[in-house]
Amino acid sequence: MTQQAREQRVVVKGLLVVVSVVFVGLQFFGPARTNPPVDAAQTLHAKSAIPQDVKAVLDRSCWNCHSNETRWPWYSYVAPMSWMVIGHVEDGRSSLNFTEWTYTPEEGADLMDSVCAQVKRKRMPLREYTWMHWGATLSDDDVKRICAWSGDMADQLMASH
Repeated sequence: MTQQAREQRVVVKGLLVVVSVVFVGLQFFGPARTNPPVDAAQTLHAKSAIPQDVKAVLDRSCWNCHSNETRWPWYSYVAPMSWMVIGHVEDGRSSLNFTEWTYTPEEGADLMDSVCAQVKRKRMPLREYTWMHWGATLSDDDVKRICAWSGDMADQLMASH
């Protein structure tokens, strides 16, 4: 082995050690995975009947990011992937939270209209989510079911106003 090859091996080994130390160090920093307490009286379920078939679709495709009842998968504990997952959940909850349904009728109706628009455009669930959760992918029937329900919900909310 030439001197140059030995020097390259030393550099590569040094880089691997540095990358490993940084990776391990990252595991101790970052945002927290939280599931705030749920007040059952403030959930969408408590304020409106959700048909069982729609509830099943919401549970498998929406609930993990749009509720305070997130089931944190193993990879949400490994940085840097954990930062992305936690960020998606925080964004999802801030956009629409089925377990903190404290929206005005107008806000709720707008959110329900948005639910349909997002699933029709295939923006929800996020592609990154469906890569790891294949069962969350929405079929055309799922989209129709969600849109019919969310349209009815929007109408009910506006009628209650």
